[in-house]
Amino acid sequence: RLEIAVDNSGVVRALQGQRQLADYDCDLPAGLRTRLLQVVREQPPLEVCHGQIMDAADFPDITFILQHCGMPHDETGEGHREWRAGMERLASRSNVVVKLSALGTFINRNDPAHIARVCRETIEMFGPGRCLFGSNFPIEKLWTEYGPIVDAFRAAVAHLPEAEQAMVLHDNAVTLY
Repeated sequence: RLEIAVDNSGVVRALQGQRQLADYDCDLPAGLRTRLLQVVREQPPLEVCHGQIMDAADFPDITFILQHCGMPHDETGEGHREWRAGMERLASRSNVVVKLSALGTFINRNDPAHIARVCRETIEMFGPGRCLFGSNFPIEKLWTEYGPIVDAFRAAVAHLPEAEQAMVLHDNAVTLY
């Protein structure tokens, strides 16, 4: 696979890697973002962060993988409403899927109740066919071990039928990558 990135000077560079990651400053001119996306057009899916995802509407033939459930870092009532409104807009774009990952990163702990809430809301908005598990390990190793993260995500999707659990925890990743 080809990993695509833009360095701080705005130069598009291609690196060998396992996946495509649009690692660019969200404030770059639209033309540069467009050029980057055109480079990866033949190499979908493209992993992006929440600030980059609005490009999805301009490139319906590229599958965008939204990292970390859109990074719900603001747990205030207003922050949650803003996150949810943004996620609902993205859910309307059929070429956007969501990686359920790194949810401990924003709170610096493995919190199964928090993971369950964010996963449940995300899956309700996108459907189980457009969500996939990711651990964000080894970063999450700073506050937990791998097993408890997997256990928390399994518990978060336990309410789904078995086939949908398999989609979220395995099948969608196999299909996308």
